[in-house]
Amino acid sequence: MTRLETSSIKKINIMISKIALGIFIGIMQIIIIYITSTRLFGVNWGQKLIYIFVVLISFIIFSSVLGIFISMIFHNQKTAYTVNNILIIIMGFLGGSYVPICLVKSSRITNFLCNIMPNYWANIALLGLHYNMETKYYIISILISLSLSLIMLIVGNFISKQRVGGNFD
Repeated sequence: MTRLETSSIKKINIMISKIALGIFIGIMQIIIIYITSTRLFGVNWGQKLIYIFVVLISFIIFSSVLGIFISMIFHNQKTAYTVNNILIIIMGFLGGSYVPICLVKSSRITNFLCNIMPNYWANIALLGLHYNMETKYYIISILISLSLSLIMLIVGNFISKQRVGGNFD
């Protein structure tokens, strides 16, 4: 990032290219996992495949923007890595990766935090879509992922502009 910042490339172009690369890599991962799981293991992804892909892509956008947001907030690479790793653990916990989600949602605080975590909504949406349940969780998942992405870009841009020499051109 330091090399790019010293070049004549505008920071907004750097951000867009990093987000686009993250989205491209995420989509490639989805395609590889889809082909491998369906062809080699016979996994049934359900009837609503388009909605499943849109939920996954919106979560990929969130993940990509989260990485950019952390790098805009913390210029020290070690600090950024540490914050990123802590966020992965917290989001995994609140999304139901470590313990059953019913235990996580049993407390008011963690229940509230679950409801704003994109991975929680993505998990519920994907389960609902896979089993053809008539819910709108996929819409909530997409809206939360994209809304938080936009908020992070706006806040990161604002914080970056407050720093000396951190203006976006």
